[in-house]
Amino acid sequence: MTIELATFSIGDANYISKHNGNYGIIKAAVDALQAATQGGASSAATAVTAFEGMFGSTALIGYGSFAPSTSGSNLTMQPGYTWRISLSKVLQLVSAATLSFSGKSAATYYVEVDAGGQPNVVTSSAEPIYSVVWTGSAFGAITRVAPVFPNAADFLAALISTALGTTYNSLDERLEAGEGKAVLGELARIFLTGRLNKDVAGGVDVTLTATEANNQVINLTGAITANINVIVPLGTGPRAWIVTNNTTGSFTVTIKGATGTGVAVAQGSVAQLYQDGTNVKAAGNVGATTFTGLSDAPASYSGKAGKSVRVKSDETGIEFYDPPYDVGGTYNGVPAASAVLVRLPFPRQVIFPAGLTNSRGAAGTAATAQTDFDIQKNGASVGTMRFAAGATTATFIMASQTTFAAGDILRVVAPATPDATLADIGFSLAGTR
Repeated sequence: MTIELATFSIGDANYISKHNGNYGIIKAAVDALQAATQGGASSAATAVTAFEGMFGSTALIGYGSFAPSTSGSNLTMQPGYTWRISLSKVLQLVSAATLSFSGKSAATYYVEVDAGGQPNVVTSSAEPIYSVVWTGSAFGAITRVAPVFPNAADFLAALISTALGTTYNSLDERLEAGEGKAVLGELARIFLTGRLNKDVAGGVDVTLTATEANNQVINLTGAITANINVIVPLGTGPRAWIVTNNTTGSFTVTIKGATGTGVAVAQGSVAQLYQDGTNVKAAGNVGATTFTGLSDAPASYSGKAGKSVRVKSDETGIEFYDPPYDVGGTYNGVPAASAVLVRLPFPRQVIFPAGLTNSRGAAGTAATAQTDFDIQKNGASVGTMRFAAGATTATFIMASQTTFAAGDILRVVAPATPDATLADIGFSLAGTR
């Protein structure tokens, strides 16, 4: 819109009409400008209502606006922009402003921006941008209260992906690129397949960076001169490692977080580890010498050859045990005089306990009188299977533990004078290998 105003010359006789004419032109222009700014109808958005619609009641414009930092008792706010609805203004802080808390009592204060764009410390505010905890001598939590509305610089920065090494033409294009890589598993590829060779030589602890710890396989190398810790990140992110200890030197390497407990990985061995946010734990060890319920010292396994390992009855660990080796025999009818009920050459060593614990014998018809069957090792008596008068169940006698070596012969022999009624005999001798 262009306006033309009348000019005045010396000696004009109509300066009043010129003046009134100019006044009318200026008023009409101002009215038109006001109408264009405020809108001609109550439903039309003005500049003020447009800002309110975008920013709400109070907002910082741009993520760097009024950024706080502290030094001693001073709180410094960086330049920036903020919107205050009560003032109907977007306010600008042109240069950094420093707010002193020296002499203030301990309390929670608020930072409010005045009509000139300057931040001020107040005890209460309906439109604060920050809350500040002051202990009386030091700053506590400084919390942004006002929401942040991104500006053009923030939007342009969001188009740049440092991790992917690309600048995109639109935010949607960047999101689609990241989502596409996530679907293909490319963002997790380092963690799933990466291998790190880490030299930990020396005698001081070594801390892995987050990028180093993202590798699944970590191979430790170098000559160590003292017991050391290799520090890995703890937290909620998934972290699991296969750690190989290929260091030299007679010292230990423990994988742990900056706090909590860890796991020692023996030289020349491999450990599968994970972290639970507090401690590093072993998911499984290869080449370790620690077994629940058994001694840590391999030398203590001496004499355990041929033994088996099983879970303890209370399920608290594992234990060595002697596997059973049972010998049985039967005889139908009444045994003849000195009849051999069983004759067995052993293919391997078998041990029978004193008293033949857990051995069993039974008859179909009870004995009239006590009847003893001789248990022999290579023809020499070592025990007795006895049926008492009127009994169908046997008891066993063996003075001491008896070992049958491979090739030794076990015989069970009926008495020279058989009982008249004892018949249909079956028995099992309980031994161990």
